[in-house]
Amino acid sequence: MIRLFTLEKIHRDAQPQGRLLQLLLALFWFLGSSVLLLQTVSPRLNYFRTAPITNLLFWLALTALMLLPMWLLSQGKLRPAILVASFILLSLTLLPYVLVPFIPAGWLFLSLPAIALLAFLDDIRVGAAGALLLLLALLFSPNGSPSPGQLLPLLVVLPLLLLLGWHWQRTTSRAQRARLQRALRLPWNRPETADFHFSSEDAEILLNFSILLSIVDQGEIYRRALRAVADHIPGAHFLIGNFDLELNQFQEQAELMVQPGEQNRPVMLATTHNLEQTPYLQALQQAGEARLDSLLKKSPEDLYRADMRDAGYDFRLTLPLRANDTTLGLLAISRTESEGDFSAHELELAQALSRQIGAALSNAQLASDARARAAQLSTLTRLSRVLSEHNQLDQMLVDARQELLPLFAATGMAILFQNSGDETLDWAHIFEYGRDIDRHSRSPLPLNTGNAGYVATTGQPLLISTAADTDYSLLARFAAGTADGSWLGVPLIVANQIIGVLVLENADETGAFSPRDVELLLTIAGPLAISINNIRQLEQTQAALMAQSEQALLLRTATEVSATATSVLDVQELAQRVVNLIQERFDMYYAGLFFVDEGQQEAILQAGTEAEGTALQAEQYRLPLASSALVTQAITVGRVHLEPDVRQGTNWEFGAYLPNTRSMLAIPLRAQRGGTVGALTVHST
Repeated sequence: MIRLFTLEKIHRDAQPQGRLLQLLLALFWFLGSSVLLLQTVSPRLNYFRTAPITNLLFWLALTALMLLPMWLLSQGKLRPAILVASFILLSLTLLPYVLVPFIPAGWLFLSLPAIALLAFLDDIRVGAAGALLLLLALLFSPNGSPSPGQLLPLLVVLPLLLLLGWHWQRTTSRAQRARLQRALRLPWNRPETADFHFSSEDAEILLNFSILLSIVDQGEIYRRALRAVADHIPGAHFLIGNFDLELNQFQEQAELMVQPGEQNRPVMLATTHNLEQTPYLQALQQAGEARLDSLLKKSPEDLYRADMRDAGYDFRLTLPLRANDTTLGLLAISRTESEGDFSAHELELAQALSRQIGAALSNAQLASDARARAAQLSTLTRLSRVLSEHNQLDQMLVDARQELLPLFAATGMAILFQNSGDETLDWAHIFEYGRDIDRHSRSPLPLNTGNAGYVATTGQPLLISTAADTDYSLLARFAAGTADGSWLGVPLIVANQIIGVLVLENADETGAFSPRDVELLLTIAGPLAISINNIRQLEQTQAALMAQSEQALLLRTATEVSATATSVLDVQELAQRVVNLIQERFDMYYAGLFFVDEGQQEAILQAGTEAEGTALQAEQYRLPLASSALVTQAITVGRVHLEPDVRQGTNWEFGAYLPNTRSMLAIPLRAQRGGTVGALTVHST
């Protein structure tokens, strides 16, 4: 019962907004108590000529009017009507006394009790000194010494107040008194931790802790930090995590649950919390200050990890992990109600450890960023060499992909080229889950739909890192699987002309790509687009030169055949020279010339190249015009006939003589007077 009516209990249980109301009630009470004491001890100030016992009863009623609403407020049961009634009663009680024109000595008497009472919150010695000064001032007052009847209420009230202050200091921690002092912000209240000094044992703990964290692996820092903090600060549950402001989320990295008699080890976590949906975490990140909460006294919606409250944890100390004025993460230490609140020494030690953890994480992040930048520069150097060495587009895309993918958390990559003729995107390269995909197996994508179409149309990069960012009705994906995941696409631009789209995808997880990845991919897309454009122009130039070369070869061959025809009068010799010339010029496996025998209705082999042709001529090889052979079909129909693979066809007639033939072409020979006089056949392996 005694503890129920102490300021310690009231201020610990109250909500922050309720503490201001409690402070106002307490100030009213201090003022009323001072006035009543002055009336009792000084006849000159006893304006209403009340008896000492009346003043004492009035003071007890005043105290009840103050304690009742404060207790109701601490229990969350205070109604507005009760609060208004309490203020009205207190105001009516004090108003007549406040209007009394006190003499200067009276103002001194009025201030001393209030100073003495408020000093209990800081140091009982200050309160005792204030009470002693009050007694001396009254005994040597110019108005005469007070009578024993006047001193009796004062001698009863002051020891009671001193006892209350002593009980307050015995039942509260320094942290609780420090919080109340910060709320009161009184000029004579010095911070409770101002005189705190680390012992040699604490200094050794901090030194060993800094050595323990002198590594650059962030995951290992989380594990070591939790284990070391649990060794030096008692608690039932320890949790550590980091903020990712690019994704606006908090990620739990590790937790440690203390089980008596067991070897407790940190457990790595991967749970994320959106800061916009968790105001508690967002406030901690923005404020960057330590926070001590009583989980059992808060509603679940005001907490982060409300399940810990259900598990029986009461007190939780949340410490920011800061470096360079930035909150990198949080360290949370939770205790059960039986373990009690945190002492001032534990708070100071925990804050010192959290500062070292923040510095270690910052150093590890800097080292990680430096390694990542070095790896990126090395990769970009190799990629530049790959792009400059190749003149074959397909192989260049494969090598570029091998250098590019390790820089990103991607499960697939694709490159699409814009086809301006039919407003589509054609697949140029596809890679999914460690294997190349045949680009011809995918249909072109329309420019007016899909994410790739958006990038190609607008020329702007597109990052889809969460399901909320994705319009699945327009999503044109290149990887198999579900629609969940991350998608990143950037345009390939050369001379302000969009030639295609470079796409990365992680079909397994959201948030795989960050804005930093967008910048890096844009950096890579520039030289990649230039290299692609150069190779495509080279291929077009080579194709044009090849076409010109083939056309020149045809013209030269036609000229030589014409010259041979005019200079050679023997038909057999002419035919043999023509097939030899065609085989030589076009690098064919075999060339043969058939003439039609109208009388016999047959196609007779007139000339053939190599030993195979000589053997066929020796046997006077001929084919009936009514047969289904490729040569006779070309003669009878009068059209060119092609068999891409004679092994799959049914019209192959030279199997025994020309075993190496793979493809065959039969061209009809037309006379100027009309009609087909024969056929030229060429074979390739």
